[in-house]
Amino acid sequence: MVGSACAFGLCGGGMFHVKHNRIRIAGEDIRNLAEAAGLALPPGAAEQLAAHAEMVLDVNKVMNLTRITESDDVVRLHILDSIAWLADFGTIEGPVVDIGSGSGFPGAAIEIMTGVPVLLCESVSKKASFLQGLQAALDLRGGVFVGRAEDLARERPEEFRTVTARALSSMPSLLELAAPLLMLQGRLIALKADPSSAELDWADRAAMKCGMSRPVRAAYAIPGAEVARSILVSTRTAPPQMRLPRRNGMAQKHPVG
Repeated sequence: MVGSACAFGLCGGGMFHVKHNRIRIAGEDIRNLAEAAGLALPPGAAEQLAAHAEMVLDVNKVMNLTRITESDDVVRLHILDSIAWLADFGTIEGPVVDIGSGSGFPGAAIEIMTGVPVLLCESVSKKASFLQGLQAALDLRGGVFVGRAEDLARERPEEFRTVTARALSSMPSLLELAAPLLMLQGRLIALKADPSSAELDWADRAAMKCGMSRPVRAAYAIPGAEVARSILVSTRTAPPQMRLPRRNGMAQKHPVG
């Protein structure tokens, strides 16, 4: 099922009152770009991805979900950026949690592409409400955790086989946030732009302290977008050398390493 913003309470009498006409995005355009990236979309995925992009643009008129407001840019810089790396990555193993999900990228897009349920972790209540409606409209099964990654780690420690994050924080911070969520041999998959050598060196030191492997970096391309994109993967290999999670916000304010 692909619903509208009104269908899940994001217009009319719901949480967000949206009177304007919805922006329309063609699933065929997403399918063509995905094929250019080497991706074969599952049946119905192009339409679901298009509906996701439409909902983000629609609700963005009344709530700040993204600074990217042109439909073509949303398709390339959000949708394609969330899935293009899957062409060369292989299998995503669950349970999966996407931390700092925001408007659902990459978590919802990963679930659409792979069929693996992805828990969306978002601390901003309005964004979490949007994500709950998005999942209902698109029949996604992963659920939404309203809270920070540290809160989730306290409630469900070492429960996840995969943690994803996109454009969320520095790599040392992401390693610290992911480590207490991951079971042994679980992986952090971080989607970033073009991290500096200094950030990568810092990440190597942080990884050792967090019980994670040195991040392995690979580049991927977004068809039609001249932006540098990287995927960094680190595996939970040992217990951390400190008690994790630390207090909320410490990973971002004072990363280890």
